[in-house]
Amino acid sequence: ARASPLAADRPGVGWLDSYDRVVANSAFTARWVQQWWGRPSEVVPPPVGLRQPGAKDHVILSVGRFFAPGRGHAKKQLEMVEAFRQLGRLAAGWELHLVGGCSPEDRGYLGQVQRAAAGLPVVLHVDATGAELDALYQRAAIYWHATGLGEDLDADPVRAEHFGITTVEAMSAGAVPVVIDAGGQPEIVRDGMEGLVFHDLDGLVERTRDLLGDPSRRARLARSAEERARRYGIEAFGERFSSLVGDIVDHPRAWQGGAS
Repeated sequence: ARASPLAADRPGVGWLDSYDRVVANSAFTARWVQQWWGRPSEVVPPPVGLRQPGAKDHVILSVGRFFAPGRGHAKKQLEMVEAFRQLGRLAAGWELHLVGGCSPEDRGYLGQVQRAAAGLPVVLHVDATGAELDALYQRAAIYWHATGLGEDLDADPVRAEHFGITTVEAMSAGAVPVVIDAGGQPEIVRDGMEGLVFHDLDGLVERTRDLLGDPSRRARLARSAEERARRYGIEAFGERFSSLVGDIVDHPRAWQGGAS
């Protein structure tokens, strides 16, 4: 169950022809649906519960389960701790907060992250409550997302974040996203418009340095991020999905070969 589907024999997909649409949660996913299943799909981003903005502190936040590389789309907490270390004195007064659940089999990886963070202003929130997460979203000025960092996503796209719900949640709370240019992240965050995009660990460090020393730019990007996030709210999803279902009802089997 942990393995990439690309490592297994290609499954039969004839059953898809009994459906009216294939729906993908991002253009990234749609490309792989086409490549893997040979079917077109319609992109409908998932609904995201938007958060309330709050007074910002010098907090960089990242949200995602703690699990080791090789076990799906790892969230790269170890690499983010290293990036925070490399920020050095420019990050004086800032804190990195990492939030996520951790299963018993991943406690070893969590220990690695804890040891790497020793002596740094890095706070790990393991199995945080919803209220704790809400408070951190409100405080966070910058949001990091690094899933897919250092991975060969052409060989194993499972290791990318196919959409990025936590990125949208953070944006809706006014955190400026600094995200990897992989998976569904660059569909959410347009570089320089509502956040910044990076390609490797050095890029994460450099793009974050740009923000740390420029509060006016952070404020401008934060406003744009909040506005962009509303595109992915529950009401927006409802409108897209209702339109899709209505089209199927009005024009059944109009899109041959599609499914949902």
